Amino acid sequence: MPASLTLANARDLARLIAQDTATTDPGVSDTKANALIEEARQWYASTFPEDTIVLAYNETSAAVTTSLALTPGYAMRSLDTCFSTDTGVMYDKVDYYLLSQKSQKDTLESVAASDITSWGCIRDTTVDNKWNLIFYPTAAVARNIRIYGHYEVTALTGDSDNILFGNHGSRVIARLAALEMARLCGRPTDFLASIAANLPERVLTRRDDLKRMLAHHAMRT
Repeated sequence: MPASLTLANARDLARLIAQDTATTDPGVSDTKANALIEEARQWYASTFPEDTIVLAYNETSAAVTTSLALTPGYAMRSLDTCFSTDTGVMYDKVDYYLLSQKSQKDTLESVAASDITSWGCIRDTTVDNKWNLIFYPTAAVARNIRIYGHYEVTALTGDSDNILFGNHGSRVIARLAALEMARLCGRPTDFLASIAANLPERVLTRRDDLKRMLAHHAMRT
């Protein structure tokens, strides 16, 4: 299977598509081109989160009853699913503060521990990749759990870094960057539309600016 493009590959492709290939004094500098590629890359990652799912906490870690302070090995965009590997139960994700209030009320009323049915999470206010989790009701038996979420894509730092998202995805990212490069170079609307028209429909339907641009142009299906 072909590997994803490197940053250098993606920049070269974006320049080719945008017709900004001058070796001296191009319309967009390498620094700006790299910034546009990174912007397209981060948009792609947030728009297609199925490509950034990762295990954030697993059952070999400490079991839980009421709460958990979690610092995953990845910088997480979000924590999304949690289930018990003891019981196979998928817990409902609920607002963190609502569960906190319900838990406090149970404590005041001396409600007996039972078993977890819900969980909530909130990013720590001082540590970017630390998360505070609460489980409700309090578990009478500590449960082993798994938590999955979506990780933040680390910014590229050098030309040899992989864009990621596979050969196709990295080429889509290069084309998105090419579109913005062409805008900066002052290319006409029809030229911009010709670049956008060759993007996959799943990208076009998620970008309102591209849908407007292509309102009077043929779209690839």
